[in-house]
Amino acid sequence: MGRHGKLLQCLSVYVIIITVWLFLVVILHEKLDNNMQNQRMEIDLLISTSHKMRQSNVTTYPIDENIVTARNMTAREMDSPLIIFTCQRANYLQRTLEAVWKHHPVNKAHKQGDEGLCSMAYPIVVSQDGENREVHAVVDEFMNKFQDAGVPFIHTIHSNNNLSRNQRKMHDAYRALAVHFGWALDRLFDGTTYTETNHTLPLPERVIILEEDIEVAPDFFSFMNAMAPLLESDTTLLVVSAYNDNGKRGIVSNATRAVRSDFFPGLGWMMPRRIWNEIGPKWPDAYWDDWLREPEQRRGRQIIRPEVSRSYHFGSEKGASRNQFGKELAEIELHQEHVAWEIKDGPYDYLAWDRFRQDYYSSVLKAQLSPWQDAMNTVKEGNVRVEYNTWDEFKKKVPKLLKLISTDEKAGVPRSSYEGIVETRPDGKHMLFFSPTAGTLIENFERAKIKDMAAFSETLRVVPPPQKPGCYYYNGNICSKTKVKVSQ
Repeated sequence: MGRHGKLLQCLSVYVIIITVWLFLVVILHEKLDNNMQNQRMEIDLLISTSHKMRQSNVTTYPIDENIVTARNMTAREMDSPLIIFTCQRANYLQRTLEAVWKHHPVNKAHKQGDEGLCSMAYPIVVSQDGENREVHAVVDEFMNKFQDAGVPFIHTIHSNNNLSRNQRKMHDAYRALAVHFGWALDRLFDGTTYTETNHTLPLPERVIILEEDIEVAPDFFSFMNAMAPLLESDTTLLVVSAYNDNGKRGIVSNATRAVRSDFFPGLGWMMPRRIWNEIGPKWPDAYWDDWLREPEQRRGRQIIRPEVSRSYHFGSEKGASRNQFGKELAEIELHQEHVAWEIKDGPYDYLAWDRFRQDYYSSVLKAQLSPWQDAMNTVKEGNVRVEYNTWDEFKKKVPKLLKLISTDEKAGVPRSSYEGIVETRPDGKHMLFFSPTAGTLIENFERAKIKDMAAFSETLRVVPPPQKPGCYYYNGNICSKTKVKVSQ
């Protein structure tokens, strides 16, 4: 065979090898492609099955383009209801529900970044005392809105026909309010509210409580959502409130700060089941808020509240208090911007009993001690502390220094105070602390380490307890010896 013949033979071999290689490549590619298609089909099937499983556990509602659905929320997640108490002020209820609607987590205008929608205020319960038609019409209007958005909305009616006209006058308005509160909260926590309205929902782990004349801030529900885990786990806490009694315009500024307090403010608050289980069976027949402030109920436990209020009491007509604190309430600053409390710097370890106490006492004792007459000028340069020896001295000197600070106390606890210390920011920046003497502060700090909270709290009273033996609870000249019957 010549040179040309050998060359052709080699080329033939190369052609055969290349052909076989290409054939194998095609075979392998088809096999891989088939495998990939099978995998994609399996993934699609898995996604479809998962989606169907989720859908089978969720009640769906029609929604419009302006509303975010309840993020496929399952019934198990709806364990933090909002209850709104109302009676006969339809115009007030309208304003309250408009704010709730605007700032409710379901409203996408307040969707909170990466942490998503919070699960507070699912469902909403409006508990109406009596059958005022105007109130009923307002409830119906908002029921349609919330239900269309995927939020269960329940309307319950408490009959007050058993109260005479005279009982509704003067102090008996407080009785009617307490009876209504006890009746509605008992039925909500035990599930009667749900079963009687054909709602299949879990028993509440906590309840957010509003009244018909309270407006909430844009981040009210975010604040409650962020504080709920701490309230559940920390037994040194009683409730969470959105209100600061001394949170008046011009003397508060840090909108991202929450603190502990010994004073129960109410006015937009959250109570866990463990507290209701304790206080529900002995709920009072009147003045429920003052009763809750008494040492027998509070037992030294404290309240979480923001520096800048997230609730605003606007009712000035036909209320039980007859606008007793109307001027002070009107001066409260309601925060107008949204703070995503869930992601600000949670978890809120700084609010734990021991850590907060250490940090707070340190801040107070480091503040410059000032004579009363110089405090307003000195505070412009930094944090300042002024001392009071008695409550009478506090009530006499504070109004001369800063009229915006409340000199009211309940059960021996000054409004907004923490272990006898009342704080404010008269220049909108630096702290001014009204406190007991440094020696008393140090004594209190050390004493709390060895005494139980209830006993220690009693040592902090700024006024002695009333001497009214046999009273179930006491309010001014009103003494009550009976418990409420929640079945009324």
